[in-house]
Amino acid sequence: MPERYVLVLEEQEGKAVRSFPQTAAIELGSSPASAIPLKGTGIPPKHARIAADDGKARLAGLQTPFLRPIKINEATPSGSNWKLIPLEGSVEINGTAISGEWFLQNGDVVTLGENRITFFEETSRQTCLASGYDGFSRASFHLEKALDGLPDSEQDFLRKLAELEEALENATISTAVERMNKEDFKNAENILQRVRQCYPNNAHALLNLGICQAKLERFKEAETALTEAERCATDNQVREAARNFKRQLAGAMQQKQHRAVIQKAMSELNEERYWDAFGTIHTLPVDVQNEPPVKFLEIVARVKMMLAAPGAGGDRAGLRTYLAKAVSDLDDVIRRAGDPGLAGQARSMKQQLQGLISQIS
Repeated sequence: MPERYVLVLEEQEGKAVRSFPQTAAIELGSSPASAIPLKGTGIPPKHARIAADDGKARLAGLQTPFLRPIKINEATPSGSNWKLIPLEGSVEINGTAISGEWFLQNGDVVTLGENRITFFEETSRQTCLASGYDGFSRASFHLEKALDGLPDSEQDFLRKLAELEEALENATISTAVERMNKEDFKNAENILQRVRQCYPNNAHALLNLGICQAKLERFKEAETALTEAERCATDNQVREAARNFKRQLAGAMQQKQHRAVIQKAMSELNEERYWDAFGTIHTLPVDVQNEPPVKFLEIVARVKMMLAAPGAGGDRAGLRTYLAKAVSDLDDVIRRAGDPGLAGQARSMKQQLQGLISQIS
């Protein structure tokens, strides 16, 4: 028994999709308070109702037949130029006018006046197909139907169709990753949410969705997506990536909390006030200081502070030891950095320090 129902109203500008709990009583009509307000002439405020009945969706016309006045050329026996006629097709199911009640089935098309509404029992694939969100999802849905109907003797064809279905699924994820590479995380998240509807156990989609939500600083949602990715993953690399990003979320949340202090330290570094930046960073809690982005700032401040100090080159052995410690700390940042950009900056600084150490030697 489905937990929810989906109604898809066809409109000129596209499709309006509404999802309702299976237990809800849904009223349809011209009233703005209707679950789906209907348009067109001859639609009463309360035209029809869909309600649960023993696990099934029962539709009932609330005003059948619904009468409307029309003007006629010849007067009626009562002397009026108006008469009342039933609204044609007041309630139709799959093109057939009905009266009374009707138990809806998956895919039934309900016509109320000029309005066409398709009824679905909500499943991830049906919802995706109904809403028409993307062609890849529709194509893979029909492929799956074809796979279901083929005999076991067509093993090679089955295998090729299955591979094509997987390729279609991955193509949508690739589109989202392209958006992520351009730092268009909002649109990438929208694409991945659609994939999630159609493929709720796709670990790659869940992993990238979690990353997008973290970049958008919606950390609780990111944690949920990454937890699902870890649970669904059959690939060890995907599972480990989900775990790593989950570990970084706590640090990202702390950085957001302490953003003003971190930005102050960055401004001081840009102004070459290395002592001030070093002191500002050390006002943060120790666990925040240890987060890779903050630790990198601290290393930069520490090294700049040492090299700018008067007589820094006098104690060559001490300077080598100091810089070697900075290189070791940079290795830790590189190892734990989830951001490729940060890791690249740390590697570049490490190479510069190693070149400096070799000159001092």
